[in-house]
Amino acid sequence: MLYLFPLQQTTLDMKISLKQLSLATAVSAVMLTVGCAKEADFLQDQTGLDLEAKVSTSDFDATVPQAYMDHMLTMVKATPGWTPPVAARGFGYTGLALYESVVPGISGGNSMVGQLNELTSLPEIEADEKYQWEICANEALYGIISSLMPTASADNLAILASIHDDFDAGFASVPADIYERSVAFGQAIAEAIYDYSTTDGGHECYLYNFPADYVPPVGDGMWIPTPPGYSAALQPYWGDVRPFIAADVVEAIAVPPYAYSETAGSTMYNQALETFNYVADATDETTDIALFWADDPGATFTPPGHAWHIAMQVISDEDVSLAQAALTYGKLGVALNDAFITCWKNKYIYNLIRPISYIQEMWDPSFATIVGTPPFPEYTSGHSTNMGAWKKVMEDIYGKSYAFTDHTHEAVYGTRSFANFNEAAYEAAISRMYGGIHYKQACYQGVKMGEIVGENVNDLNWY
Repeated sequence: MLYLFPLQQTTLDMKISLKQLSLATAVSAVMLTVGCAKEADFLQDQTGLDLEAKVSTSDFDATVPQAYMDHMLTMVKATPGWTPPVAARGFGYTGLALYESVVPGISGGNSMVGQLNELTSLPEIEADEKYQWEICANEALYGIISSLMPTASADNLAILASIHDDFDAGFASVPADIYERSVAFGQAIAEAIYDYSTTDGGHECYLYNFPADYVPPVGDGMWIPTPPGYSAALQPYWGDVRPFIAADVVEAIAVPPYAYSETAGSTMYNQALETFNYVADATDETTDIALFWADDPGATFTPPGHAWHIAMQVISDEDVSLAQAALTYGKLGVALNDAFITCWKNKYIYNLIRPISYIQEMWDPSFATIVGTPPFPEYTSGHSTNMGAWKKVMEDIYGKSYAFTDHTHEAVYGTRSFANFNEAAYEAAISRMYGGIHYKQACYQGVKMGEIVGENVNDLNWY
């Protein structure tokens, strides 16, 4: 059974500053109400801007990126074709554009030029000239999201433009030369990052999630389309998309799955039986966990969007600077993008049968999962790889003991609290067994592969 649910406003939305007073007919009353107070603070801050004192990215708060990231999640949920790999890629280039637009103002910060795969150059600031880093971020985020999501609805694109314009109105008192220089730099970064994205093999990927030329391999234990929709394989060539870090698609290749077998007592048989029993003996708790982490595309903003949303919440809760927000989104975007590339490479190397197909053939033709089985091979788990990479990045920035409550689906499924990022990552992983769509090996190997990706991201020379 596929569970679809409306993703409603969460408490995080109550903390994000949106300068959108002109959008009364387009944005929810909750967002508008909250935006008013912070907008006044923002405009007052710009009016009294002391450019001699505020020269570092760290001198500004995270208001600008938080507004854009919040609306980007809305766009991801609402825009057709934005499946999990597509969304992870979008977050990757968006986070990178934000980071590169402000990193010249981060003390000790380093560009990713020469560090990321095939990123050989980017526009540079003018030496000894002043920049207003919020302006740079505003232009870069508007430019990159607009370019990556041209098929979003007219309403969502209009809201995106209004976010940009309302921020821009707050910069009226910035000296003209600084304003123009900052606008030009932010726009140039957005254009350059978008151009870089068009060469990765995933350009306009939202248009071809199910390539007609793909023919899945046939044989015992091989993936076959699954009920209820029996859809073709999603993004079978995604493992060939260029990763940001070339080593990720070499180092994060999982050990082979356990040998296919229908023999009672074999490892494969026992793993399938374990998943079957989790569904048959589901408790309220295991069902809640499965549904909380399901993150179905179209009904939610996807699994990488869930990881992105938690990062948004942490940034808001900690009231971090623009510099730390840019570092968080930059690192996390690179990690999520590469996590899905490596995961999909594993999936289409091994092409392992899904539990629903095995269980219906072996024991129960009427077996139904708690969450919908997605249309691609089983091994490894995308959720698990996603959260393994997310965990490593978040630990590196906020610490291994950071406790938090996840409000992502509060309006529908309540909240879930975690003592640390590791605990959340493994709950997300095991949720796929509780939901009936993965074997245990895929979940734990997925986390391990994601951790490799996350560690590689952390090892880059960010600062």
